[in-house]
Amino acid sequence: MSKSIEAFERIRSSYEALEKIDLSQFSKDDTVLLITDMINGFAHFGALSSPRVLAIAQPIAEFAKLCEEKQIEILAFADAHTEKSPEFGSYPTHCLKGTEESEIVPEIATAVSFKRIDKNSTNAYLEPEFQKLLEGNPKWKNFIVVGDCTDICINQLAITLKTHFNRLDEKVNVIVPVDLVDTYDYDLHEGDLLHIMGLYMMEQNGVQLVKWG
Repeated sequence: MSKSIEAFERIRSSYEALEKIDLSQFSKDDTVLLITDMINGFAHFGALSSPRVLAIAQPIAEFAKLCEEKQIEILAFADAHTEKSPEFGSYPTHCLKGTEESEIVPEIATAVSFKRIDKNSTNAYLEPEFQKLLEGNPKWKNFIVVGDCTDICINQLAITLKTHFNRLDEKVNVIVPVDLVDTYDYDLHEGDLLHIMGLYMMEQNGVQLVKWG
């Protein structure tokens, strides 16, 4: 166990020394911002709401404003479940389609314009609407992923995106600012641990980790 704790501390320390993302290096023609699950049900109220997620809402809004100023396209994925979602066998009922829980948090919704994409699973990549956008925007080579949860929806979207393009032998940059993602803290789901482990798994699969603030 001591070896595991030592490894965790080394990983955590390495993320404190990451380079800061420089938006001036990105073009509106080949870059897209993917805001993931920054909705009321994960930030403000509901069975899965978390103060850790709420804490990144304003920083993400500020980052998104800078992206908007550069005319970088912004997509906002949002849980919008049906009542028969099998996901409710693993998680409490949350973020039903058409409810206030499923709405993008006001911190972001009032700050920038975006295209909303509903999702009915933890993996936003699988949504047909996103697939069509990928096919219609072959110039996209930089995917900046922010939101929650680091070890679940962020992890699945970032790794699936990266491996999709790996399969096609196409080099793209899937970028995750570590201070613009987070996960919830509840019982055995220890937030600090799972946040770092989520980042580590993405890094091991070719996702680029950076800092924003």
